[in-house]
Parts: sequence; C-alpha cells; structure tokens
Amino acid sequence: MQREVVVASGVWTAIGDFGGALKNFTPTDLGARVVREALFRANVQGDEVSATSCSAT
Repeated sequence: MQREVVVASGVWTAIGDFGGALKNFTPTDLGARVVREALFRANVQGDEVSATSCSAT
C-alpha cells in the first residue's frame, strides 16, 4: 500500500517576551494556529488531511 506524503507549508510560531502578548495562549492554541495557517497557505481543506506533524527546530 502506497501512501502519499505532502509537505504543505512551513509556518513559524510567533516569538514573544515572557509574560508578553502571547501569555494567554497555550502551546496547543499556538500549534493549532500554525496548522491552520499552513493549510491556508497550501490551499488545503482540513478534511483532506489525515495526519500532521509539528516539530521544534
């Protein structure tokens, strides 16, 4: 069984100061925003995706 793998887009999360503007966002919230933006940039609908992978560099 072959599986198609596509790299849709690379998106960075925002960088802020400790206790700054991003203090009310959880890591999960920031990650979800990044995935949504990557899908938007690639013009891909969420229901077309079966799995995602995110990593810190």
